[in-house]
Amino acid sequence: MGVTPPVVTREGRGEDLNRLFDPQSFHLVVAINALDRTSDPMQCIERMIEVCKPGGSVILSGPENWALQNAYGGLNQWNFLAVDDDLTIWRPNRKISLQKALGARAIVRARTDDPDRYFVEIHVPEVSAEDAEVAPVGGDAVDYAELYDDVYDRIPSYTMAHMSPGLRTALRHADELLCAGRDCLDVGGGPGYLVEALRLPPFRKRAFGADISRRAVELAEKRLGPDIVRVIDADGRLPFDDASFDLITCFDVLEHLDEPDIDRLVGEIRRVGRKGGTAIFNISLRDSASKDITGASLHRTVRPVPWWIDRLPFAFYSVEARESELYGRLNL
Repeated sequence: MGVTPPVVTREGRGEDLNRLFDPQSFHLVVAINALDRTSDPMQCIERMIEVCKPGGSVILSGPENWALQNAYGGLNQWNFLAVDDDLTIWRPNRKISLQKALGARAIVRARTDDPDRYFVEIHVPEVSAEDAEVAPVGGDAVDYAELYDDVYDRIPSYTMAHMSPGLRTALRHADELLCAGRDCLDVGGGPGYLVEALRLPPFRKRAFGADISRRAVELAEKRLGPDIVRVIDADGRLPFDDASFDLITCFDVLEHLDEPDIDRLVGEIRRVGRKGGTAIFNISLRDSASKDITGASLHRTVRPVPWWIDRLPFAFYSVEARESELYGRLNL
């Protein structure tokens, strides 16, 4: 008809909106009957806010508690319930308050006049000229690459196979790993000792690794060759395509991250995992004796078991190693 839309429809996931569109691109961003089918609805909402202009609105709407009504069958995996100007996003073992999650970054208004549907408007506040002048560029993001390049240069135990916590965890659970899928990714495994073990008998897996530290990846390349262990992007994106792996291991990694970065990494693990696959985590529940370059503990998030279970809806979990470690399996 000779009509060229100003923005062409693009294929992609809600969790990746910030890769599909520039920040602050739209006055209105809408998701109707969609978020209950995503792997991480909170991350989708965060991305919608990122591409919305200051002063604009994000609109969310859909059937209330639709996943529950459908017994979590098919595509419906998350429930939404609007109450008192808040939206509760939930499923078994996980509950998120949208109002609390967004805090002062946005204003949440929920309509409850329809008993069968939720309707939520998220207003993105204007940024005043005064605020813009003093706003820090880049925020307070942690440079994990710098921190862990220093760790691998300074702390010898991080370069020793027999000191690898991931390798020790894998050996304790060798039977489970043997039965898991053939295509495997180890996230945050440093110099790749677990990747190397998974490629050998009795596992014989097509195993790869990813780590934020270029120093660690260089150590892995000396033993395994190039592209077996790869550097995680600066923005936290795992350097692999969607749905690449049946099994993903992440041993003694999450506690090294700040809380928002935990959610971001778990979202990436879901992205590169195949439907029906498995992600296995081991999480330390205690502080670390090792310090980073600033003198702070390497364990940035030390929380009790209930906190982690609420964060990660494990299909199975156990508390091990004298109750200082949480071992959990997450279905993808």
